[in-house]
Amino acid sequence: MRLLFLVLLLAVCASCGFFDTKLGRKIKEAMESIHTTLNSTALLAIRKKIHKLEDRVKTRMALSPKRKAFLSKILKRIALIKKDHVLPQGDSIEEINEHKKIGELLYQGDIVLTDDQANEIVHDAEAQAGNRTKRQAFRDWRYPQTLWSDGVNYFFDPSACW
Repeated sequence: MRLLFLVLLLAVCASCGFFDTKLGRKIKEAMESIHTTLNSTALLAIRKKIHKLEDRVKTRMALSPKRKAFLSKILKRIALIKKDHVLPQGDSIEEINEHKKIGELLYQGDIVLTDDQANEIVHDAEAQAGNRTKRQAFRDWRYPQTLWSDGVNYFFDPSACW
């Protein structure tokens, strides 16, 4: 009942231009902070679901000593790129989210998941015990004729190198 009354009061205040006053702006800011808090609570719950899988994924993706040595050899040959910072709040969405302290709540640093999406990711990760199904391109009634017989020719232009 109180919530309904507050929503009704909010609608009346908004239609009367109440939020243009100093007190109105404070109320509006308080409502926005409550909304942000509620969203971060939902995001925390989703984050916990994803982070429960962390140990399983790490063990599944662990490299053998031979692969680690190969990877370290390759990483030594890669030149480090110095990133310039133009804007103080960040130049990419990941940097902005990190500075706003919300980046670690988001999936892959910049994606807000719904509860259903998080459950689907958790289910896929749990069901994937090393037997990933092979992906297949779309096949229609013209299937054998639509395959490329000679492959695709490509090259890397030298200007594309770092």
